[in-house]
Amino acid sequence: MTLQGWRSMFANELKQKFMQSGLWERYKEEWVWELAVVDMSLIEQAYEHMTECEQKVLQELLKGHLLKPLNESALIAELSQRLGRPRQQCTAVLQSFAEAGLIMLFRHPWQGNHWLMPLPIFHSWRAALLRPLDKHVLAELPEELLQHCSYAASVPLRLRLLLFVHQLSSQPPSFTKQGSLSKTTIKQLLKEQEKLGDVRPLEQAWKHWFAGSSCGVEAFMLELAGDLGLVEMNKQGIKLNQAQLGSWLKQSQQAQDDLIWQWLLQQLLQLCDRSTLLPFNDMLHSNGSWIQLQLEQPEQRQNTVALLQLFSFCGLMSYAQGNGEQAKQLYARREFAAPSYDALHVEANAELLLLPGTRPLLIWNALDAAEVISLQEVLLLRLTPVSLQGCIARGHSIDEIRSWLQGHGQAELPVLVQQLLQTAAAAIASEQVEPDKRQLPLIPLTEAEPEGLDSYYELRPLRAWGSYCGNPLGLLLQAELLDPHTVCEHLRCEDVALLTRSWQQELRRYHGSTILQIVEAAIKFGFGLYVRLDGQLRHIVPQFLEERNGKWYMTAAIYARPMHHPLEIELSSIEAIQLDVDKGKGA
Repeated sequence: MTLQGWRSMFANELKQKFMQSGLWERYKEEWVWELAVVDMSLIEQAYEHMTECEQKVLQELLKGHLLKPLNESALIAELSQRLGRPRQQCTAVLQSFAEAGLIMLFRHPWQGNHWLMPLPIFHSWRAALLRPLDKHVLAELPEELLQHCSYAASVPLRLRLLLFVHQLSSQPPSFTKQGSLSKTTIKQLLKEQEKLGDVRPLEQAWKHWFAGSSCGVEAFMLELAGDLGLVEMNKQGIKLNQAQLGSWLKQSQQAQDDLIWQWLLQQLLQLCDRSTLLPFNDMLHSNGSWIQLQLEQPEQRQNTVALLQLFSFCGLMSYAQGNGEQAKQLYARREFAAPSYDALHVEANAELLLLPGTRPLLIWNALDAAEVISLQEVLLLRLTPVSLQGCIARGHSIDEIRSWLQGHGQAELPVLVQQLLQTAAAAIASEQVEPDKRQLPLIPLTEAEPEGLDSYYELRPLRAWGSYCGNPLGLLLQAELLDPHTVCEHLRCEDVALLTRSWQQELRRYHGSTILQIVEAAIKFGFGLYVRLDGQLRHIVPQFLEERNGKWYMTAAIYARPMHHPLEIELSSIEAIQLDVDKGKGA
């Protein structure tokens, strides 16, 4: 899972400090933080070296508590309650995770400090350690649900994006005085998108999550292209990033789907509750098997179906939902792109046939050289004098075009194709075609596809997201990112030194007023307690105090056993007491 969108949040010096932390120190000579923090094998090794308390805290975080920003005090209190651990232990663990770059702390403009775990880190650690989908995998879809299956769109979002960006390259858009796309440009863009089929279902599925948004599908596509770094906004309007576009087109179709999936998750993160979004995060690494989704609440089922529709219209997932009594049964399956295919079929009538799996760079080049006939599951284009002259105007020579057709098709080109090339060459010789003076991307026609998925793909910094559809992260990324090496100084108990030393070092009997002071200190500073009751030593985590009928009662959890019913202890029954001033990470 790429961290590129988050990289700009951290200075290089800070990333080097991350690798000096206890979690990564043994790997600092061979790894950089951006790769170490999302590497599955390294994650498993790092987890094995954690204390039990660190592992427990991490397991809680991987349930999605920090997918959205959470107030620091609320997080510490929740962890303490769920794990039966003192607040100081939980604070120390969070501090160690922040120093390793696993979580961040932002200073929100008016709501105080908030913790957050970046989605790529959350995704990689959850996939490596929890494998949450294993127990929900089905061998096959129940037969009675086959008729209710909604399959992934045959035209995936990556193909729509390719056509969209190609049109921007060949017909630069016009803008209104307010800086938005003109109605003429929007009409042209939508007309091209309709060649891939009705675009309205995708638009409606997107708008479902951006309630009240006036953004059409053109804004949705611009946001995607912008966040992937394929286009940039400047004073003159929209400009293609040629280097980034070239890198994108060299990706396999599957790699592009993976990146689009991640982009969707990041966009939807602040709009969905975590229980709804988690299965979509987990299915990014699924193997294509049907997964049964456990959804008890009607609202959660409705939101999940809405998400499934969006991912289905993007060509990423298929799903099935029963009717009547089976309405609670919901199943989903990740769809994968066809294996990469590096050939095109040049027909005798000068048509180009591109089969599923044809790599994106080859499709782009075909759009440069030929006119579109049909863009469905199988792409059909036709070479014409006009299309060839346009390709030449974009900077490709006749020899280059001929070499490209022969290299990806057959060595002996059909007669009609040879005649078309001769006609285009004659037009050049008679100066009927003038090179296009605009700086359009010139993608080499013969460049090979890189091997494997480049998970280090450059995304725009997340601070720059939301130019067209509104930033889903809101004000968070405009807030101050605190230095993790001083991030918890305000939470550390600097007043501990003022506490009586014997309270920390001796388990002994005290006067009732002193016992009350010790319990108050434990609650205030987030410490545990050792108490002897009826001759039995107990390790507890005090939660609160109350006075009833002139007597003081303490409610406390049993240390590290949160499922047990809390204890209510009358202070006068305490035979001996000691503060557990453990500011470390626990056992």
